[in-house]
Amino acid sequence: MKFEYWLKRQGKTIEHIIKKNQIGDYEALSLYCKSLGLVPPEKSDVNILFKVKQQSPKIVASKKPVQKTKRKYTKRKQAGKNN
Repeated sequence: MKFEYWLKRQGKTIEHIIKKNQIGDYEALSLYCKSLGLVPPEKSDVNILFKVKQQSPKIVASKKPVQKTKRKYTKRKQAGKNN
């Protein structure tokens, strides 16, 4: 069975399979496909995904802690407190 057909039947994408199974290169993907009895996709089609994954470092923005504001009471509750 072809890998592309299997992906359609499973409702998954190649990116999802790579991320879920922590596949780092084409050889690992090929072994994964063979273990399932699938014909692996062509190397030229899949290498693009691995190159993009390696070249794009994640930029993490520093987050400032958000201060919680005091809870404001409504006029009805404030009036009830004074009585």
